Parts: sequence; C-alpha cells; structure tokens
Amino acid sequence: MTFSQSPPSYTTRAPPTVCCSVLSALVLLHFISTLPAQSTVPTKQTHLNMDKTATDITLTCHPELSSNVIRIRYSVSNTGKSDIYLLDIFPGYDAETRKPFADFHSYYLCLRDGATAYLLKGIPPLPANKTVMVRIMPLGTKLEPGQQIDRTFEVSLPLCEQSPWYYPKLPPEAYKPIEIHRLVFAVQFLRSSIEGFVATPAPHDSGLFRVAGKYTVGQTETLLSELKIPPMKFLTRTDRFSRL
Repeated sequence: MTFSQSPPSYTTRAPPTVCCSVLSALVLLHFISTLPAQSTVPTKQTHLNMDKTATDITLTCHPELSSNVIRIRYSVSNTGKSDIYLLDIFPGYDAETRKPFADFHSYYLCLRDGATAYLLKGIPPLPANKTVMVRIMPLGTKLEPGQQIDRTFEVSLPLCEQSPWYYPKLPPEAYKPIEIHRLVFAVQFLRSSIEGFVATPAPHDSGLFRVAGKYTVGQTETLLSELKIPPMKFLTRTDRFSRL
C-alpha cells in the first residue's frame, strides 16, 4: 500500500493533555491494580502469536504522509462467524480529573529486521529491564459478524521507537538515527470463542470492554498491513528496549 500526499495546509489534532508526573503515574498504577484479575496477564506469556495472521478478519489501511506526521486511516471487518474484540484502544487515567479515559492515540513502535519499522495497536511487550506488577492491556471494542469499524490516528515524524507505558522518552542524544524502507502496521484482536473468554464493561468509554482469555497473549491474533514508504529517518533507542 502506498502513501498519498496530504496538501500543505494539513493540520493535526493534538491528543488530550494528560499529566505525566510521577504522581500521576502512581495514581494510574493504583487505578489499574484495582481492575479485575481477568484484565491482567501472567508475565511468562510471550508474543510468539505476533505472526499468527487471521484469514476471516480483514484490515485495510490508507496512510497519508505530510511533513510532520503520518496519518493512518484503517478499517477492520469481521467476515467470520463469531464476535471479535479489537484491541487498539488503551486505558488512560487523568490525574487532574481523577477519571479514566480511552486513549485512541498511543501506539507501540520498534525497529524490526534492520530496515523495517513495526507499528502496533495491540498488547505491548513487557519491558526487558524491569518487573511490572500489572501488565498494560488494551481495551476491547466488540465487532460482530458482518460489522466493520473505522479508525484514524497519527504517528509523529521522525519515527521513533516507543512504548510509552513502560519506557519514558530519552534525551535526543540517546537515540541512534538510521534509515528505514518499510513500515508494517499491526492490529490485534481476541475472538469471543477462545477458551476462558471474559468481557466486562470498562469505565473508560461506552462500548469498551476489559477482555481476557485463559491464555490472553497467546490467544491474541494479529492483522498486518505493509505500508510502502519512501526512505525515511528512524530513531532507535540505545537502552534495553523490548522489541518484537
């Protein structure tokens, strides 16, 4: 899939401003820790499922490239026989208002295979250099057979490795610039037919659910779309960043 060029007057909509202080991080951890046990995943699970691609669920993607962002419009269609839950929205918590919110903007991004960037809307990998008490799990959006859902989000340029739930931004000198030639976009989902499936309404927004299975990470499936891009700058992290 190739990029279309946005007109010069293209503007972006900034995501909601959220307090990112140490206090807010602690409040968020406390909030997440109160979630039901079904929303957590044992840390021994791996992401071997990343290349398990569905055939009855389809992903179409329409990227637009401007001078400072890549705007990605994508659609997911359920042509299968059972409900699925799309895992592309993250739980957020605003420390100022003390209310949860649905985070449509965040994503995981890493370098893969030398000159490929891997952009994920799904379960981010656990950090390699620390132990976490509660794993960050996306919220689920129900998609019944025959239904389609459309989303839009933006990725800032230059592309930069990130997993904002586990890794803070580094100072500019701590990134290593390279050139990439491919961008792979991935979206994950769970089927309602998996063993041990549970879905409970989430307080972050209407129509969102906390979802889990008996082996949640291993039961997750992935939709992939390769986006053909011109050679562009990519900033890799020099710390112990978890890559997929």
